[in-house]
Amino acid sequence: MVLKQLKNRAKMRLPALANNAMKANESYLVEVQQDQMRDSRNAKGLNPVYSPLSQELKSQSDTYRGQWPHMDFYDTGDFQDNMFLKNDGSFDSTDWKTNTLIQDYGPEILQPDPSTLELGQSVVTEDYFKQVHKELNK
Repeated sequence: MVLKQLKNRAKMRLPALANNAMKANESYLVEVQQDQMRDSRNAKGLNPVYSPLSQELKSQSDTYRGQWPHMDFYDTGDFQDNMFLKNDGSFDSTDWKTNTLIQDYGPEILQPDPSTLELGQSVVTEDYFKQVHKELNK
């Protein structure tokens, strides 16, 4: 049994298994990243504060869930609804304003903070270990 596992291990491509585990959990990873954004958090802490005009408009919004008056990057929902996981494990969005938002507020708006990263890692790691176990014991 051990010799068979050693032979199987020699054939395994661990980075591919890690990528498969991330892709298998893409919807969950995107969802927890969206939750972080809706809670006004980015990789470095809280998102910037809305401008006074935006604060006035947001105060009348029934969709705001953030930490007032910090941005939650949610107006129409297009930016967050079009988020996806890239092959390198980072997030992006196909929304037309994505590049402008990143340019204005930094790439950390699409990066997980420590608590979001921990949530994602726990799910991906579990799936990764299942795949490794399966490959070892073919």
